[in-house]
Amino acid sequence: MLATALAAGMTHEQAAKAAGVSKRTVARRLADPAFRSLMDVEQDRIVGRFTGTTVAGLEKAIARLTALVDSESDGVALGACRTLFEFTIRLREHATLTRRIAALEAAGCEQPNETEGSGVSGPSAGDAGVQQPDAHPAAERPDPAVPGEGVELGHLVDADPGGREADRTA
Repeated sequence: MLATALAAGMTHEQAAKAAGVSKRTVARRLADPAFRSLMDVEQDRIVGRFTGTTVAGLEKAIARLTALVDSESDGVALGACRTLFEFTIRLREHATLTRRIAALEAAGCEQPNETEGSGVSGPSAGDAGVQQPDAHPAAERPDPAVPGEGVELGHLVDADPGGREADRTA
């Protein structure tokens, strides 16, 4: 009950009351790695319940955005293009990071390093053969917002970037 209450986002005090334990018990349990793992499982279960609903709506949202790309209003079309473009990049980055984290965890990088708690960060001796990920996967890709790099979107922007003038006359 306590792990579920904390995983659902309750404060320590609220979770203690819901589980019928003291705040000190909450603090003690939170210091236990096995309890933290149980909380992670509970959070995954809670998120999983809502993921199905979100995914079902996502298909409809993408279809609607795709239809808005062909809108008569330049502002609406540009907004839809921008949203689809940003969503695609974020989705790809998320998938890449998920794969890379899984690979690092499989290689044993989730283990605390020998300098943990000392204020010094860095790889431990056991990490010597593990290739570390880049600071950000997008760092190697061109920035689409910088002219001359990546996708040029300038031809989509007119003198009225928000489409406000067309909206006032419609």
